[in-house]
Amino acid sequence: MEKYKRNRCIAVGLVLAVAVLFVIGGKITDYFDEKQRKKAELDEWWRKEHLSSDQRIAENEKAAKDAQMRHAEEKAAAERQLIGRKNEIGKAACIAAWRAALREPETAVLESYSGSMNSDGYYYGEITGRGKNGFGGYVDGYWGCKAEWTGQAMKVVSFIDMFNMK
Repeated sequence: MEKYKRNRCIAVGLVLAVAVLFVIGGKITDYFDEKQRKKAELDEWWRKEHLSSDQRIAENEKAAKDAQMRHAEEKAAAERQLIGRKNEIGKAACIAAWRAALREPETAVLESYSGSMNSDGYYYGEITGRGKNGFGGYVDGYWGCKAEWTGQAMKVVSFIDMFNMK
């Protein structure tokens, strides 16, 4: 029993010693990382101080050009995201208009859908689906939808039943 207690104390002591070593090792690593970061900052400052005026102008022009490129890339990414959002909203608007056009909207069965924003600022969608007619049977259909982006919402401007065009 005495040997067990002693071994247990040794094990606890070793665990604590290892934990302390990890903490000390982390602090030492943090110290050297901070020292290296400060040295890099000082080296960069020293490099910039010794640039000629032509070198300084060229470096500033490159930084401005890089900033413009980053801005253009961010703007393009935001535009792609907005187009994706417009496509989702356009799809929802066209499907809502389709369901509203059916005699019994709750019986609507969407079989396929395709649509996208075009460069003219309109969203065009094509719907293939089924819905109950007045006699209780399902009727297949094909519809075309055109919607306009109004700034915050998509407004359906035309909705055509392609099977029953007159």
